[in-house]
Amino acid sequence: MTEDRIKNILLVEDDQDFANLLLSKLEIKGLDCDIAASISEAKEKLCQNKYKLISLDVFLGEGNCAEIVKYLQESKEHMNAEAEMIILSSRVNEEFKERMAAKSIQAFSKMTDLDTYLKQAEALGSRKMQEHMDLIFDAMDGMEDSDELAHLTIDLPELAS
Repeated sequence: MTEDRIKNILLVEDDQDFANLLLSKLEIKGLDCDIAASISEAKEKLCQNKYKLISLDVFLGEGNCAEIVKYLQESKEHMNAEAEMIILSSRVNEEFKERMAAKSIQAFSKMTDLDTYLKQAEALGSRKMQEHMDLIFDAMDGMEDSDELAHLTIDLPELAS
C-alpha cells in the first residue's frame, strides 16, 4: 500500500441511511471515507486499506464494536493498529462516555452529539495522530498486566474547536 492510498475514515455503521448521511457530510469536508455495515466487512476493509480514523457504532447486527477494538489491539503489527477510534451510537450515555474516555476512546451520541462528532471526525481524519500515539505509547511503556492497561488514563489534547 502506498502512502497516497491512505483513507481518512472507516465508518462502521449498520444503519445504511445514517451511514450515507455521515458519508455525505464528511465527504463535503474533503475526507475520503469507506462504510462497513458489519464486523466482518470492517475487518475486510481494515485489511485492505489504511485509515487515520475508525468510527464505530456500538451495536452491530452480529456483535458489537468491542470485537473490532480487540482485533486491532491484539494485532500490534496490523496496518491500522495505530488508527484513532471513536464511537458514535444511539446507546451512548454519560456513564459510557466516561468509561470510554478512561480507555482514550471518545464516544458520541447520535441523538445529541452529532455536530461535535463531525467536528472531531474531521479533525482526527485530517490530521496526523503521531503526537497522540506517542503520548499513549509512553503511558503504556512497561505495562504488561491487562488490569493496568484497562485502568490507564491518558489526557490527550483537544482537537476539535
